[in-house]
Amino acid sequence: MEHRDVNQARDINDITAGNNGSCGNVLCQTGTGWDGPTGLGTPKGVAGLTQGEHGDIIGTVTDSVTAKPILGVTVSATATDGTTYHATTDAKGSYDIPAATGTYGLTSSKYGYAGESLSGVAVTKNYSVTENFTLTAQATKTVSGKVSDGSGHGWPMYARITIDGYPNGAVFTDPYTGHYSVALPAGNTYKMHVGSAELSGYVEQDVTVNLTAAGASQNIALKVDAVSCSAPGYAYADTGLKTDFTGWSGKTPQAGWSITDGVGNGQTWVFDNPGGWDPPVGGDSHFADIDSDHYGQGGSQNSSLVSPVVDLSHLSTAGHPEIGFDSTYIGFPGQSGDVDLSLDGGKTWSTLWQGDSGGNPGRVDVPIPQAAGQAKVQVRFHFTGSWSRRWELDNVLLGGRTCAPTPGGLMAGVVTDANTKAPLNGATVAGSADPTSFGVSMPTPDDANLSDGYYWLFSPHTGATKFTVTDGRYTAMTGTVALPANSVLHRDWKLGAGHLRSSTHSIAQTGQLGATTSGTVTFTNDGTAAVHVNLSEEDGGFTPMNGQHQATMPGAPAQLVPAKVSYAALPPATGGAVVRPGAVAQVNGHKVALRQASPSVGPWTDIANLPSGLMDDAVAYHAGKVYVVGGTDGSNVQNGVNVYDPATRAWTALANLPERLNGPVAAFIGTRLYVAGGWNATSGASTHAYSYDPGSNVWSQLADLPGGAAMAGSAVVGGRLYVVGGCTDGTCTGSSSVFSYSPDSGAWTQAPQYPQTVAFLSCGSAAAEIVCAGGVNTSSGASTASTYTYLPGAGTWQKRADLPVDAWGASSSSADGKVQVFGGVVNAGKDLTNQAFEYDPQSDQWTALPNSNNAEYRGGGACGLYQVGGANQSGVSALAQSLPGYGSCNGDADVPWLSQDKPTFDVAPGASVKVRISMDSSVVGQPGDYLALVDVSTNTPYASASISATMHVTAPKAWGKLAGTVKDSVGSPLAGATVQVCTMYNTATGTCGPQSYTLKTDSNGYYQLWLNKGFNPLEIIAALQGYQPMLKVARVPAGGTTTVAFVLPEV
Repeated sequence: MEHRDVNQARDINDITAGNNGSCGNVLCQTGTGWDGPTGLGTPKGVAGLTQGEHGDIIGTVTDSVTAKPILGVTVSATATDGTTYHATTDAKGSYDIPAATGTYGLTSSKYGYAGESLSGVAVTKNYSVTENFTLTAQATKTVSGKVSDGSGHGWPMYARITIDGYPNGAVFTDPYTGHYSVALPAGNTYKMHVGSAELSGYVEQDVTVNLTAAGASQNIALKVDAVSCSAPGYAYADTGLKTDFTGWSGKTPQAGWSITDGVGNGQTWVFDNPGGWDPPVGGDSHFADIDSDHYGQGGSQNSSLVSPVVDLSHLSTAGHPEIGFDSTYIGFPGQSGDVDLSLDGGKTWSTLWQGDSGGNPGRVDVPIPQAAGQAKVQVRFHFTGSWSRRWELDNVLLGGRTCAPTPGGLMAGVVTDANTKAPLNGATVAGSADPTSFGVSMPTPDDANLSDGYYWLFSPHTGATKFTVTDGRYTAMTGTVALPANSVLHRDWKLGAGHLRSSTHSIAQTGQLGATTSGTVTFTNDGTAAVHVNLSEEDGGFTPMNGQHQATMPGAPAQLVPAKVSYAALPPATGGAVVRPGAVAQVNGHKVALRQASPSVGPWTDIANLPSGLMDDAVAYHAGKVYVVGGTDGSNVQNGVNVYDPATRAWTALANLPERLNGPVAAFIGTRLYVAGGWNATSGASTHAYSYDPGSNVWSQLADLPGGAAMAGSAVVGGRLYVVGGCTDGTCTGSSSVFSYSPDSGAWTQAPQYPQTVAFLSCGSAAAEIVCAGGVNTSSGASTASTYTYLPGAGTWQKRADLPVDAWGASSSSADGKVQVFGGVVNAGKDLTNQAFEYDPQSDQWTALPNSNNAEYRGGGACGLYQVGGANQSGVSALAQSLPGYGSCNGDADVPWLSQDKPTFDVAPGASVKVRISMDSSVVGQPGDYLALVDVSTNTPYASASISATMHVTAPKAWGKLAGTVKDSVGSPLAGATVQVCTMYNTATGTCGPQSYTLKTDSNGYYQLWLNKGFNPLEIIAALQGYQPMLKVARVPAGGTTTVAFVLPEV
């Protein structure tokens, strides 16, 4: 709303008198009256900011033919002094304009309708005046035509057309015919901006159409950019003299070229590279050079390499006459290198280019429009020097360079799923004999008339041509098409795959401790190809009889711990010691190793500590074990490698890395561990990469990364390791580079850049895509919550739902078809957190996971789910923890009580296979409910739902329950207290039997354990650092419960 107030000079000014008014959250108490931070105010208080006396103009706008309300009509009210108010009609066609009292002119307008105006509308104080409008839709005319290539091929173009004044967005041509059609209000002239929607290298064209009389047919021919000549199916074509010096040797020129020797000492241009230098950029081993340094001290050169006379009388300026050459010119004081042109057969010369003493320009193209139409054109390369440097030349052109069409045609279409009929993005359509002719299917969000899964490609092969279509786990399809030249062939493809269904998604069995039960699941393939099935297992936790299940627990309370954090390779010490258990309590001669005094809050659980504190470690999961590589203790870069085995609950040292690396990436591809990047011992960003064979315990060096990267994101997709962003130096200058490594080729390739310059981001793989989230721009200090995904083979990253927090330095993992992010630094780098989140690419949503027990950053994470090492407010940490139930990563987790009679099998199309799932309670130690998942992985592109397995184990008749609490002297529960249960206790000798249990109290100070009454009597010791430990003796009755409570006094 525009408003001009004739009283503004006295109403709004700098105030020294008057009354303060209420103004909500606006700062207006800086002086008497209303005087805000701008220094402006009003003696009337905030009343001076109102319109004063006012009323309303209301009404509806309807269609003159249908009488229906019109949405989106702009209604404007303009006063005699120019003050204007605006409103827009809603879905009911209604509008409401609050306006100061006075007389107004009204206008109503909407695209496609003839506007209406009213005058003399009076607005009175506190009253509404009603003014309705009836609008008539304007007559329309159609503009149609065809967009095609205008530079030689003439093929139809998939084009994007925008029209000035047209509010409905871009108009797209048919990608296979180039045709378009759009209806526009008649009686106007329109400017259309036409550009290629897909093919690069074309120049946008503006076209004006006149619809004052009738519709218009407007065909448009788009030209390629002749300068870049980058459009598919086009390449530079050279005419004139072309010389590549192949077969030349010594000082003998060929093909009419000549050499001059101004000094007369034989120190001239030569053709056999006596100095043994590399050829110029773009050239090969056959080139011309003059090497002053090779001629030595005391030498002197004044030599020209002169072309024969060339007739360019046939060449116009449109043919772009030029002197072109590949060059390496190494300058030196007193040395010169000139390119001279003659238009009279060498009688006179003009210098057009002089050597750059700064180094190697590569390809040089010197335009010579003055040579167009000339019959006696020559070029010479004139060099002078005395024991200076050199000049190399190759691939000399004296003539014209035009952008010309090359033989071939276009093919385009849509790739879909033969089972679901859904479009497939990311499929590759490639020539079977020429894989360089390929296209990748992509989404088409801007064109409502073109399905996703659209691809296009240019092929230099026409006629009967074979193409192969691939997309991950879909069955590859090969077909032969008749590809026409200079046209677009419309060819759609349907990719088939097997598709698996299961008869149930849950199975439950009940039995007494020690019994084995089983059930059957039937798997059916209703797809088009055979399905290979692999069944794996995930531990879903345990609910003790009459206890609480871990999976229902929210985790520890969310923590935000203020901390001083750093991006540096070796961050400054923060003080404090690594927090680890190790204290010992003693009572009646019995020693009890105390655990960390934090509440036992599931489902996160502690695992064995690292051998020493470690941060910036790389962590990978394979065959049920966790591998930790490199890192730093905060002072020194490490090269140690350790593996954690959940079966032994212990870390084991492996062969050291070949060098010390801090902040590398690590991941398994197949059975080998791949490690890349990181900071080296001098805090430089390393480009080195290695692989490790667990079977032989041997490291091998691989091809170097194209660029150094530390604290980068990483993921494995399609058998390739991707490295995303990261630090490029010791102070962590961020990067947006993305590289991928193929073990098959042993080479790195560059992928599309990440949308942000970022380091310390969290990445993983899910749904055959790379998922990256969070991170920080270390140059600006701005942390991000952005999430992006990349489908290998696509041209760009896609923006997804933001991470709920702006985490950087967080740990991450890939499990269960999702990506997990936990810990890190949040709130713009102010706080460490223990929060955890999970991203589901199918729904594009983040959900909260249980909070972990440790708030740390710059630690490692891996499937399983494991968080290992890192740094907290106390310093570098040796802590490691696990979130159970996330073992579906490599399909190799094992649940001891669960088995399948067919863990791997094949299902033919239309066939079924029955699998018996057995549950053996003899391998578990306590009665209760055991939950697991049977994960179903296949060689198909579809996600298969897991099958939940529940084993309800009842206690034998001879078993009883021991339970109790540990509290302090005022009755408050002691969380994290150690409770050691010694069985078959001999009260006479004070010794125990062969079995003992070490428990830990939860946040309520509670513990429990089921035991066979044959273990009686029991010695129970409760202990916690800072408290006096206590010992009690008890017995458990068969089928009953014994409660043993402890009250520990402080010491």
